[in-house]
Amino acid sequence: MIWKISLYMLFVALPATVITSAVTPNEPDGMIAENVFEEDVEAGIPTDGALMGSVIAPKAEEVSVIATNGEATITGTTKENGEFFITGFEEGMYKVIVEATINGQTESQVLQNVEIVTGEATAIGTVTLDE
Repeated sequence: MIWKISLYMLFVALPATVITSAVTPNEPDGMIAENVFEEDVEAGIPTDGALMGSVIAPKAEEVSVIATNGEATITGTTKENGEFFITGFEEGMYKVIVEATINGQTESQVLQNVEIVTGEATAIGTVTLDE
């Protein structure tokens, strides 16, 4: 698990300097977005959190992971091996819904109060969905 967090830092958090182009004219100097400053991004300080885990749904046609905190909703999908790694989360508590379409039916599992922390990858473990 440590290596996955390290990969997040190497491939997601550190290259985040590309968001410096998203500066809006109404933001104070050096501010990229709410509570995100250009010098933090340039220094490699993470500006978002991540969610990771895996889904076992051998007969699934499609698997989605949906996270919401009441204000924002972030959606991702699993890889062929069932693993997912989703970035772009603001710090806070989220409801995570894992949905799979199996034989035309939607099956889901809901995880309440999943805490996302800036600069960290929150692991929710393995979710099993089958008919």
